[in-house]
Amino acid sequence: MKNIAYTPEALNALKGIASYYKSKVNNQVATRVTSQIKSSIDELSVLPNRYPASSFSKNVRRLQVKKVPYTVYYSVEECGVLILEILHQRQDHSFLSERYRDK
Repeated sequence: MKNIAYTPEALNALKGIASYYKSKVNNQVATRVTSQIKSSIDELSVLPNRYPASSFSKNVRRLQVKKVPYTVYYSVEECGVLILEILHQRQDHSFLSERYRDK
């Protein structure tokens, strides 16, 4: 099993997702959405290479979370899995190619 770590960007995204759903819908939906994202991320500790590489870097993988419209970008490191970004599927993802070009 691999350890899972989060970048500050990924942690902020998760907090932002929870805040958004709490303010726009309710606490139950916020909990359900963030739990689904976290559950999908937790599965990476067992099979981190099961998802495809992103279009911008062979070292950054892309997990499309089931049941909610979010994509998790992560890398598999020697020490574990590093969660890089968590983005809504309608967000602009183009900045990732510049940010993680050398990854």
